[in-house]
Amino acid sequence: MDTSALARFTRDDAEQHGWDQAAAAGRCDHDFECIAAVTGQPLQWYGPERRK
Repeated sequence: MDTSALARFTRDDAEQHGWDQAAAAGRCDHDFECIAAVTGQPLQWYGPERRK
């Protein structure tokens, strides 16, 4: 995982810069679960419906 992207994702002003959504691009549900577990961030999905 690109830790610099993770650092931007967790910044207080990430939403202002759109980094919270940019970090979400191309990620799978499992990636979100891992990020949420590490950062304590709420789990939120901005992309298409979950893969089946």
